[in-house]
Amino acid sequence: MKAINNINTRAKQPDKAALIKIPLLVVFILSVLFGCRKEEITVELLQQPIVNAYLFDDKPIEFVKIKKSVPFGSKNKKGEPITGLEITIKSNTKTITLEPKQDKPGHYYYPGSTSDFTVIPGETYKLNFHYNGKSITSETTIPVIPANLEADKNTLSLYSMEGIDWDDDRYQKYMDENSKQEIKLKWKNPDNKYYLAVINYLETDSVLIHGKDD
Repeated sequence: MKAINNINTRAKQPDKAALIKIPLLVVFILSVLFGCRKEEITVELLQQPIVNAYLFDDKPIEFVKIKKSVPFGSKNKKGEPITGLEITIKSNTKTITLEPKQDKPGHYYYPGSTSDFTVIPGETYKLNFHYNGKSITSETTIPVIPANLEADKNTLSLYSMEGIDWDDDRYQKYMDENSKQEIKLKWKNPDNKYYLAVINYLETDSVLIHGKDD
């Protein structure tokens, strides 16, 4: 579509082609408008299961969340949790069955120890359960520690916000300075795999940086 920059206000005699096109266009529009009628259509909304799960190297399997997909226009934005599933996770050598978390509907975990079922980098794990007569399967390969991992620093210096109210002049200054602190990680990733970086707090005495100490 091009923008119209100049408008000619002088009257112009329409040619024959224009006189023919206009009635045809009007008749077509009118036939469409008057040819439509209101009909009630029933659409069956199929809610698919959404799997949100994390497996960590040599860590217990504690976070597997299953919920229903949210139909377009639904007031429910979170999705209803799916309970009562029999979920299995299969490795190269063993298959385990997850248990539901009683206090969190739709959440599942493995009650066994890491020595009983160990998540190992480089191995592939398959998750499976049945829902509405269908077999739902998902799989992932645990990435190995990336080669040539480097960090530009191993410490962070942050202002403590303890005892500083939001209307204090130091509040915004400290918040701005803390937000600038970062650690840059670099490694070789020829396969464009996704990695999760975990930063551990190594100090023996904890210091409140921001929020409330509960």
